[in-house]
Amino acid sequence: MEQEKINSINPIPNLNTELDVKLFLFLFKKSFFWILVSFIVCLSFAYIIIRYSTPQYESSAILQISSENNASYIISTDQFANDEINSDVEILRSKLLFENAIKTVPLETRYFTEGKILSEENYTNALFKLNDIEIIDSAIYNARINVDFSKDVFKVYYTLSSKDYNFKVGNNEIINTPHFNGIIGTSNPAQLSDQTSKNKLYFQFYLIEDLVNELHGGLSVEVQNASAKTVKLSYKNPNALIAHDVLNAVANTFIRLDTSRNVDGYNNVISFLENQLVVVSDSLDASEEKLERFKQANKVKQLDEVSNNYLQQSQELESKEMQVKIDLTILQEIQNKIESSAEVNPEDILPLLIGTKFESNLIDHIKNLEELVIKREQLIGVTNTSMQYKKLKDEIDIQVKLISAGITSLINHHSKNITNIKQKLQDIEDSYTNLPRKEIELARLTRAHSINVKFHSMLLEKITEYSIAKEGFTSQTKLLQRPSMPVDPVSPRKVLIFAGFIILAFLISMGIVVIRYLYYNQLNSLEEIQKYTKATIALLGNIPKYPSDIPVSQLLIDKDPKSILSEAFRSVRTNLQFIDNSSGPKVLAVTSTISGEGKTFVSINLAGIFAFSGKKVIIIDLDMRKPKIHRGFDVDNEVGMSSLLIDKVATKDCIRKSQLENLHFITAGPVPPNPSELIINGRIDSLIEELKSDYDLIVFDNPPIGLVTDGIPVIQKADYPVYILRAGYSKRQFVHNLDKLMLENDIQKLSVVLNSVDSRKSPVGNNNYGYGYGYGYGYGYGYGNYYSDAQSDDRPWYKKIFGR
Repeated sequence: MEQEKINSINPIPNLNTELDVKLFLFLFKKSFFWILVSFIVCLSFAYIIIRYSTPQYESSAILQISSENNASYIISTDQFANDEINSDVEILRSKLLFENAIKTVPLETRYFTEGKILSEENYTNALFKLNDIEIIDSAIYNARINVDFSKDVFKVYYTLSSKDYNFKVGNNEIINTPHFNGIIGTSNPAQLSDQTSKNKLYFQFYLIEDLVNELHGGLSVEVQNASAKTVKLSYKNPNALIAHDVLNAVANTFIRLDTSRNVDGYNNVISFLENQLVVVSDSLDASEEKLERFKQANKVKQLDEVSNNYLQQSQELESKEMQVKIDLTILQEIQNKIESSAEVNPEDILPLLIGTKFESNLIDHIKNLEELVIKREQLIGVTNTSMQYKKLKDEIDIQVKLISAGITSLINHHSKNITNIKQKLQDIEDSYTNLPRKEIELARLTRAHSINVKFHSMLLEKITEYSIAKEGFTSQTKLLQRPSMPVDPVSPRKVLIFAGFIILAFLISMGIVVIRYLYYNQLNSLEEIQKYTKATIALLGNIPKYPSDIPVSQLLIDKDPKSILSEAFRSVRTNLQFIDNSSGPKVLAVTSTISGEGKTFVSINLAGIFAFSGKKVIIIDLDMRKPKIHRGFDVDNEVGMSSLLIDKVATKDCIRKSQLENLHFITAGPVPPNPSELIINGRIDSLIEELKSDYDLIVFDNPPIGLVTDGIPVIQKADYPVYILRAGYSKRQFVHNLDKLMLENDIQKLSVVLNSVDSRKSPVGNNNYGYGYGYGYGYGYGYGNYYSDAQSDDRPWYKKIFGR
């Protein structure tokens, strides 16, 4: 059965896989210092970001894009509609529109106040102004020009091409430099003088192109409601007033463009029709004059019925021919514009298509071309050789080819129509060849004159329609919400930043606690010892912690016999009686896994508590590699067990008395080269028998068995084999040593004392075994600090909080 238990001993996992709420809360409390540090660091970062980030103010507006033609009450204007919201959104986003807008905002000369970290743009509230500016050398653009003001004198200085320039000029006087001229002045000299004494002021000149590249990124355009044709505009800038003015300029520029681009289309068509009207008017005058001369010369005034029938048929066909010729002329005009231009502008050819019956055939391609051209204008920082630019150019070329091919097809179609009409006219003339020659000639002249009259009337009608449409057009694009004046910055958002960093601090804190929890490998309670051991081990109890530094003499139970520490040792003494309550002298052997777990301290005070009860006790230091008993009693170590085991001295010469009556001790003596051989040479057995005649209890302070096996023979002989573990210091794997001692070395009476327990920090609180007092996590290499109820906890506040 015991062999099965030995074989069943498995390594204790280093990683905690089961949830232990008490242990988690214990480690949370134990990690309070690092949690506090995490929150302080994260909140400090949040403050730095907020304090030193450039604030951004956002102005927003809502634009409704639509148009109305009041001429619809007179003529049909459906053919003039052009209402694509997506195309308008792209125009609003374009740098071309932004450039036109930025020209209306006074930003070509910008004024700044330099702060310790950030510079602030003064815009319209600058304390000085430069007027009537003339730029002489373009190298001055974007250069920083510093300004000081004192005693009504401006000092202007700057560095350009590693050369310094300095100028002094009076208030409201002309400043002449190699790079620019202007009048510099202030309306508040006292305030400006005070300002320049505190902060550095400067100004810069900007090209429109530079302003567009710098400021265009702050513009945002998005469709808010497609059915209502509303668009939300927003603009961000570190200066609230600039944000408002730029957005207002963009909105107003678009409204003006929306009106002008439609009116320009009408003007182009009217201009084309008026040019045709001049040609037709000349033809009309000529045909009318020719007809009158023929009538007078031949004294013919009217046609008979046959001639009228011939004339009517001819006029109908020639009217159709004129209409087709007008359409053909427009198509040829568009084709000429496409072929004569290196790059096609949709705005040049779109108006020529409006109102024609072939508009629907090409308008989709024109729209696509317009959208592609706008996208190309939107490209920022993209060179002509980039893949993105080449892709757009290829798409534009494809649309141009599609338009050109469509127009060519329409031209061919109209040319065939004209040929067919002419053939029909010839057939009519051939069918009326039997008419008198004069009547036929008169019919021809009358027909030509009638066609010119109708053509003239048609052109006048078209000009009138487009003029009415132009005058009746009203842009309904309007601001439903005017650009707002920002009050608070939209970034950095203090609440979000602080909340984000608080969450980050919380996650870091939880990460620290979880990692400590997962890798926490210390023993903290007798319950854990019982949980991990495979053998049945007696649990004697806990030894609490002392709050202050332990004195050189580690015997403490005599200093305050009523302390919690003393009561804990009494509890251990009582529990030992349950292990062996037979009469006669007893041997108590104390060991641990490694040094630092407090076995010497427990040995001395446990022996002392037995001596208090009237027992005669002697402590023997068998840890000859690292002796400590002599330090515990503050004596020398010139002779001791090493001397005794080699028969160098007599037993009585090694025994020393402590300050406590009935408590004697033997130190380890000089460190020998072979402590293991000395312990197993048989002298220990005779020494035990010798001491039993004089003492009721013999206490052996053995070496740690986790390092050496010197103490195992003595532990096997002991009536009370006691194993010391230290709370918060001993590893869980140390429990295997308990199993090995009991199962492999047949030590059946092995019992455990958990040393340095602090219930204020213990993850399980008071234990149910032995004396239930304890104050846990302890000390460094030595024996820790032990708590006494006769002493108050007078540690500094930070030690009370962080447990340091």
